[in-house]
Amino acid sequence: YIGDHYPLCADLPAGHYLKAGAKYVYAGEADPEGPSAPALGARPVDHLVAPTGSGLHGALRPTGGAWPAVVRLAADASCPSCPSLDDVAFVKVTSGGQTRYYRYAKPACVKMAVFTDGRVTAWKDSRNDGEEDNYQCADVTLPLAGVGCCNTGGRLQSGTGQCEVTRERVRYTTAAGRCSGALQVCSGDISSSDDMDYDTTCAHHQPTWLSDTCGLQVQVWEDGQVGLVASVSEDPRLQASTLNTFYPAWAAGFPTTAGAGCTAEGETMLCTVTVTSEAVYPTAGDVPATVADVEAQLRIGAFDPAALGGYSCETSCGGSADVAVYSTGAFGVDSIVRVKVDATLGGGFRYYLNRVDTVTMEDGAGVHSFRNAPTFMGLSGEAFLGEDKRSSPNGEREWLRFTGEQAAHRETSALIDHLFHHPNMPSFIAHLMIQRLVTSNPSPRYLEAASTAFKTGVYGSGGSARGSGRYGCMEAMLAAILLDREARSLTLDADPGHGAMREPILKVLHVFRAMEVQTEHGDELRTLLGKIGQDLWESPSVFGFYLPSFSPSGPLEEARLVSPENQIAIAPRMYSMMNALSSLVRHGLDEVSFGEPNGKQGELTYDATAGAAGWADAAMASAAADRLDVLLCGGRLSADSKAAIVSAAPLYTTSSPTVDLYACPPGTTFQVSTGRGDKCDDGVGGWTPPQGCSRSGSNSLNVGGGSCSVTPDQGRARAGLTKVLLEMMLFAPEFHTTNLRMVNTARGDVAGTPVAGVPYKAVVALAMEGGVDSWNSLIPASGCTGPLSFAQYTNRRGAVAIDSSDLGASELITPNTAHAPPAEHTPAQPCTSFYLTYNLTDVAAMFRAGDAAVFGNVGNMIHPFTRATMDTAERPEHGSAHNFAQRHMMSMWPQMGSGGKGVLGRMADALAEQGVRANLYSIGNFPMIVSSNQVEATVLDRREGASELLADAWYSSALVQLLADVSQSHFAETYGASLLESLEVSTALRALLADVPAGVTSFAGTDKIGEQFELVSKIMAVRDAATGDRIADRDFFVVQQGGFDTHHSKLQPELKFINDALALFKTEMVRQGTWEATVVVAQSDFARTINSNGHGTDHAWGGNYIAVGGSVKDQAILSQYPPSLDVGHDLDYGHGIIIPHRGYEQMWGPIVHWLGVPPSQWDTVLPNARNFPATTAGDLFDDGSFSPLPPPTAGPLTAAPATSAPATPAPNTPSPPTLAPATPAPATLAPPTAAPATPTPATPAPATAVPVTPAPPTAAPATSAPPTSAPPTAAPATPAPQTPAPAPVTLEEALAVDFFPASSDKCAPAAGTTAYTETFSSNQAVSDFHSSASQWESDVFLAEMRHAEANANRSWSLRVSPAGNVYSFVGAFGEAMPRQFHANGVFVDEVWQNVAVSQALNNPGAGTPYFVHQAGVYQREAALQAPNRPYFSPNVAKHADASAAHFVSWGQQAHVPTAFGSTVHYYNRYRDCGNGVLESTTVIHHGAEAGRESLNYFNVPWGGVRTSTLKSALRGRADGTGSDAFDLHPWGSTAEVNGIAKMNAHGGYTSFAEAMPVSETFAMPTVDGAPLVLTMAKNSPCSPSAGHEGSWGVPTVKCSLKATVTVPTGCKAGPDCLLTFTSPSGGSFRTRGVLHWAWKGATIFLWPLGGSGAAMASAINAMVDEWDTLTVSYTEKPEEDNVALSFVHGKDGDKPAGANAGRIRSGVGGTLNRDYTVYTQNFWGKAIAPGMSYVNRQYVAVDRVVDIDATAQAFVGETMQAVRAAGDVAGRTVRLFANDGLATFTATVDVATCGTATVRCTGSTTPQAGSRPVYAIACGAKAYVGHDPYAFTPADANDYLRAYVCDGEAQPTRPQHTLLGYFPDGACGVLAAASYVPESCASMTPAPATLAPVTSAPATP
Repeated sequence: YIGDHYPLCADLPAGHYLKAGAKYVYAGEADPEGPSAPALGARPVDHLVAPTGSGLHGALRPTGGAWPAVVRLAADASCPSCPSLDDVAFVKVTSGGQTRYYRYAKPACVKMAVFTDGRVTAWKDSRNDGEEDNYQCADVTLPLAGVGCCNTGGRLQSGTGQCEVTRERVRYTTAAGRCSGALQVCSGDISSSDDMDYDTTCAHHQPTWLSDTCGLQVQVWEDGQVGLVASVSEDPRLQASTLNTFYPAWAAGFPTTAGAGCTAEGETMLCTVTVTSEAVYPTAGDVPATVADVEAQLRIGAFDPAALGGYSCETSCGGSADVAVYSTGAFGVDSIVRVKVDATLGGGFRYYLNRVDTVTMEDGAGVHSFRNAPTFMGLSGEAFLGEDKRSSPNGEREWLRFTGEQAAHRETSALIDHLFHHPNMPSFIAHLMIQRLVTSNPSPRYLEAASTAFKTGVYGSGGSARGSGRYGCMEAMLAAILLDREARSLTLDADPGHGAMREPILKVLHVFRAMEVQTEHGDELRTLLGKIGQDLWESPSVFGFYLPSFSPSGPLEEARLVSPENQIAIAPRMYSMMNALSSLVRHGLDEVSFGEPNGKQGELTYDATAGAAGWADAAMASAAADRLDVLLCGGRLSADSKAAIVSAAPLYTTSSPTVDLYACPPGTTFQVSTGRGDKCDDGVGGWTPPQGCSRSGSNSLNVGGGSCSVTPDQGRARAGLTKVLLEMMLFAPEFHTTNLRMVNTARGDVAGTPVAGVPYKAVVALAMEGGVDSWNSLIPASGCTGPLSFAQYTNRRGAVAIDSSDLGASELITPNTAHAPPAEHTPAQPCTSFYLTYNLTDVAAMFRAGDAAVFGNVGNMIHPFTRATMDTAERPEHGSAHNFAQRHMMSMWPQMGSGGKGVLGRMADALAEQGVRANLYSIGNFPMIVSSNQVEATVLDRREGASELLADAWYSSALVQLLADVSQSHFAETYGASLLESLEVSTALRALLADVPAGVTSFAGTDKIGEQFELVSKIMAVRDAATGDRIADRDFFVVQQGGFDTHHSKLQPELKFINDALALFKTEMVRQGTWEATVVVAQSDFARTINSNGHGTDHAWGGNYIAVGGSVKDQAILSQYPPSLDVGHDLDYGHGIIIPHRGYEQMWGPIVHWLGVPPSQWDTVLPNARNFPATTAGDLFDDGSFSPLPPPTAGPLTAAPATSAPATPAPNTPSPPTLAPATPAPATLAPPTAAPATPTPATPAPATAVPVTPAPPTAAPATSAPPTSAPPTAAPATPAPQTPAPAPVTLEEALAVDFFPASSDKCAPAAGTTAYTETFSSNQAVSDFHSSASQWESDVFLAEMRHAEANANRSWSLRVSPAGNVYSFVGAFGEAMPRQFHANGVFVDEVWQNVAVSQALNNPGAGTPYFVHQAGVYQREAALQAPNRPYFSPNVAKHADASAAHFVSWGQQAHVPTAFGSTVHYYNRYRDCGNGVLESTTVIHHGAEAGRESLNYFNVPWGGVRTSTLKSALRGRADGTGSDAFDLHPWGSTAEVNGIAKMNAHGGYTSFAEAMPVSETFAMPTVDGAPLVLTMAKNSPCSPSAGHEGSWGVPTVKCSLKATVTVPTGCKAGPDCLLTFTSPSGGSFRTRGVLHWAWKGATIFLWPLGGSGAAMASAINAMVDEWDTLTVSYTEKPEEDNVALSFVHGKDGDKPAGANAGRIRSGVGGTLNRDYTVYTQNFWGKAIAPGMSYVNRQYVAVDRVVDIDATAQAFVGETMQAVRAAGDVAGRTVRLFANDGLATFTATVDVATCGTATVRCTGSTTPQAGSRPVYAIACGAKAYVGHDPYAFTPADANDYLRAYVCDGEAQPTRPQHTLLGYFPDGACGVLAAASYVPESCASMTPAPATLAPVTSAPATP
């Protein structure tokens, strides 16, 4: 709890307001009670008065004539005449005739939220006995109420001494003591005597104690949250079913079942509680000796025992003791434990009570408890309930306001303290500070050093140490940042990725300081945000100016580096800043630069030529540039930059210079002015001052043609030189970045894509930022079916609903059902007409005219789901946060988070690849939607259009020269390339916009959005240049409108602006003739809640949006509007949030099709579209046909080596539609077989032969250049015809394919298609893996293989892990693999994998199991848990060809940590045989050295199926006449073991079907000999049982029954518990089992299938009526409807000699939540010694049950088993080549030469006698080559081997293994530390004696 470790307010010591440390705050001279009033009876009207001469008076009186603002008592203050008070609000002090008041600020303390021994307090506003009192329940240990004494007749009495000060608050015991004699504390109603005024009593206008007892109940919600309920209280926070809840620290489960002390209150439990206090440590001797152990157990703070008094020390209590114990007597709950605070945290001591307070309650299922919650804020008994009309405004309200604010401040401070000490805080702060001060991409070491300084408060040692030694010391952290070698190293300045882009505000301030700008007042810098994108204290949002993870396109993104500041370095802002700086240099500070519109307010005074004499010559320019370099660039200006800057400067070397730079243009006058400086005056606004000119006898001079021919002046010439050099310097990359530029090569011209001549089309994306309330845009009108209606809309929306009087015919729209998309795209709309309203009347008119469409209920989505399945659905991350939702909307790939490109950018890329000219434009900023790989977006200003640099012609050319060369610095290159490209584009665009034809529609009066649409119109108007040349085939625009975040209002005036702008835009497009070629699509972050928050609406999800355009289909509503808006409907997410019916793919899919994006790119542009019903252009557009674009006209395609797909691929990486041909195109030219004297050029491979062979798992090091083919030597003049040499096979392909036996001749695809991809996309909607597993699917995914044919029952897809095993298999039945609910075994146990065991070493009972898993290791080891990422067995080779995929992995000992190693290689080949059959071939190779243990027990595979998917088990008959069902028993049970089947005794295959019919009926449990009858009672509807769900791990629902007998048993595991419940009306639902048939005779607890507990409870309620009697049956389907999966394992006829008979085992495995039926084939008894291999070929088939027997029997005879010895399979020759330095090496297959490199060792692609596997292992920057796969395992006292740890490297760095082949023992030792570079013979050219080392980190020059 946030209040843990704070002391209890109830324990404040007596007279605490007089104790040392007491704090008083000055409250002014006015009495907080208002004007003084005479005493009323015995009631005092004054506060506590500090008596003159008392210590309290002395501390508070004025010193030096001033009253202190805050006083903290340095010592206990004496006050002998002060009354004894429980609490003090104000103190009155009089001194020197002046009276002042001070508020007393109590020490920070907390109150326990729950109490049961309270007393009632009452409040009365007047003496009127008829007026009802206001009651609360208050904690008697706290001073919360005043004294009210009554006589025996119950009448309130006044008496002296009942209250000491005005509005005195006391504890209940104090009140009871004050009522003496015949008086006692009042009870019931407070009534005063007739002859006594109520105002004279101490009960006047404040809560008063009553003797009536009370206590709190707790209301427990379905998610475990708790609300406090005080039945006597009128405080609205303490009523039942409020949302004033908190999460308590439950000891275990929480109440979910009515009974005992809990009653059902809707979906909650209202429980009576007890509160107990117990000692944490029974005796003083039990108190731990360490601070950490004490603070882990004791949570209630305490005050210093010295202040409390009466405590004595029980242990060593010296100042050096870490832990000390104090007691007042016997050790117990009141004892105090003192702990020493570490010096880094300030030192001193903290105190804790030896006590824990527990809140206990009992429901129908048992006892539950939680630790009582401390709170700072006032809860029960502390609310203001009186009207207080007669007291002053400074009375009770003021007191409560002050105490409430104080509590809120302290709670906030406690939260800040918690965050400040959070373990992530040091690195969080350090990372941001390093980014701001040194480099955007700090190394882990640098980050750790700065974090450590923050934690320890010290940097350095001895006399050079900096910092206070306290945690959080910024001095220490800043010293660590600024003095670290990464901040000071000159070498690192040359690292391309080191450093940063500078922030605009810092650049501006830098210029002001360095150039000595003198201003008139010092505060002239104003309104910088609009000019440069930053301003002081003007962050545009809570996310700041930019995000720390932003990475701009170009070299930074390619290097996977970030540059946050680049997010605001967009063209308009860069131009604006540079124009302002230029104006500052030329004219000084004024409105044009950074000042205010008040004329000139300052100027630069720095002179770079100070001290020089003579004319400004080259030497002077060079020296001045050097000075400016030091001041502005830190001395980092490159020679190239300096040369470009100096060459641009005007040099004055003669007595009659020509001033070309600052000359006055023709027709202007040179004016000498005393105010602004000399200038060229055009009579309007002035021009640049002509530096170098001086006055020549008159005040004006006509300079005619532009040359200044006045008398030259050397001083003015030198001043002009400074300004020109400075202005150029401000454009240098070195000024804008912080590392060395280091020019690389000359920047070449980038040829733009020529126009393709296809018909022009334009897309305008309208982003409505903030979350538009679109439920008030599309409103049900009439013709509604089901529950939806306008009345339902009104009731559900409440205060934010649109009144019917505001709706009329102008808003009414009627969807044209004839134009509706297919039903699977958009089901029928629930109403025949809707209102398209809220200021969208013109859009509604467009809809009626056929120019607008509406999308009902769409939003950011990964796949469709409903309320029933939302608990297991994959949802966009942080989908209700603006920044995340906007990124999701713009990327259309929510899985990627902040990564990926924008959807418009990907469209433009896809079109560019087809040779189509596509332009991207954004108005105002650079949103993610236009980020692209190939097409640079142009950012425009909505008013100025294309930004312009305010410069003369020479200036632009000088700038081009300055940036002409490519920079090695990633930051400098990003800046330079972006500026040059934007300069070129904006120049061209400005020229075009200058020629906009007359007649363009004016958008005046339409706000900012209209200005944006007007600019779009102008650009479209000039799409055909004046010459007639087209400048675009496709244009993409982004316009933006904010202001939709309506938490406090239902009004959205911004929609009116959008409506008006769209109307004018249509008018203009019709005028241009492009309306038919244009579509505008509106989207928003998200929609708003369907219900009101009382003022407006909150962030939600699904909403309604529009598309307008001339080709938009007439009157179409796409995607379905919700059929109901009520709570609990299918799309109700809860809290007023509507789940979208479809994703935004419903909007973009037709547009992608309409634009002509080729089908091969559709998955790239919209990666999640495959998860939704397919859309076509015809869904949205009148002409729905897809018109393929013409093929690109570029040169022939060249093959490039493919690279492995990343775990989370970039969105621009397309998924290959089919498997590529087996033969790859060459990466380098191979030597011909009969080498001619002069080889002839190789013929390029055709485009269709481009391979998709995956690259090796360990990519080439970052510093390695990609292999390139050297140009072949020219052929002789008359060459003889020659055949090009065959392409050399890659090592990875040869290793992956050479060791397999041939496939069966029957395995030849006859129908359908085969597809293979290594691009991951989630299939969670089908697979429904448990949430603990689904988060890791992108890690376990390596590849997917699919077979599709017309017969869907024979289609399948499988997913392969890095280990090559199958972890997902989907057929027509759904996902066959278990849900992976396996603690520490996610995707490494319940999958199809091979396992190898040495029975001689396997001894699980002794803690030394020996299981070599193919899949990976169990996550039970700290080294695995540190990165919190499973470790899957590494892939060491892979290859895919036309119909098969091959994988090789290194298997792992599953039970870690272990001293057993593994050298087992698992080879797997999956070949599509067609007709639903998959051939699965396995080779298990034992690669250990001779003498090691043999392997003699194998699972081939270990696997199984999901029980709830494939319930029924069948075995083929031995005679081949069909299959027989068999019972599945619990795995390992006697029945299961006795039922193990020998392979030779059956038909050779085992099948699992969905739910076969069964002959017997389900037997209900019996009660007194009669079956239990389930009759449903609806007095308490079915509801989720969250506690049981938490216990069992599966959704649980409870339903009330008509009273019957108690049947606590259930049906808890196995296929027999897959039951179907049917109602009399025919409605049915399935369950995976029953927890309790009839708990206490009143409730049935079920485990339903199909969705979350809440969703299934709702579904059951909908189908079951009260008193329905349910029938229960086994879940079954007709046999002909069952689809089955069959494992074809054969009959063991080719069993290797010496092996035991093969066997098949099947049984129900694990627990209910694992949903697992085990299946495995055993090969055992035959020893596989080192060097040997076991081979197994079997088949998997899918088909209908009635067809599966024939399919399986056809392949029974094709299975095979074999044992191989080393050398049985001839491989190809592998040679490892390296130059003399041996730093890097490469490999060839059957190729004897490799450039100039030398063969270092020779081996084979298959195991040979005397050979062992050799690996190349990369571990961070380290490399190893050799036989030991554990080369980098850390040393361990237990000799444990950890394949998943890189010795010396921080987690999560893990070794990366590549198999190089099989080599004689030790043959490759010479390469032991070399780095492997695949396929790089082309780079093996003559090299220096020592090759440059290759590392995985970026090179540091």
